[in-house]
Amino acid sequence: MHRLRPTQSPWGHLHSFDEERLAALFPDFRVVESSFVGETRDVTNELSRVLLDLAGNPYGTYGQEEPCVHCGAPLAVPPPRTLFQKVCTQLGVWAASLSRLGRRPRPCCVHVLLERRAATQPVGWQAAGSHVCG
Repeated sequence: MHRLRPTQSPWGHLHSFDEERLAALFPDFRVVESSFVGETRDVTNELSRVLLDLAGNPYGTYGQEEPCVHCGAPLAVPPPRTLFQKVCTQLGVWAASLSRLGRRPRPCCVHVLLERRAATQPVGWQAAGSHVCG
């Protein structure tokens, strides 16, 4: 019996971020420095996603230490693909290639150096050992 399982992104990431989203994730820190690393034109589209899902998502890093993000099982090399899956793979790759036409390069990673903000003191708070009136 075949059990349907969620698929893991072939790019290994579940989310994308920009500087504002990253800063919002760490409200107790301020951004000291940020830099962009690498360039990509990679995009996907629904057609290529469906085709590569049908193909069994044959591309990926299966020797990585991180387990499946859904079930925690170690990632394993998929079984050999059928002719149908090979055709779906090629069509999915072509569909993704068409999506990249005319796209401008954009950074693929952002590195951010964060610094913890100075702790703010609540109103009426004083150092330990002192007396607060009122």
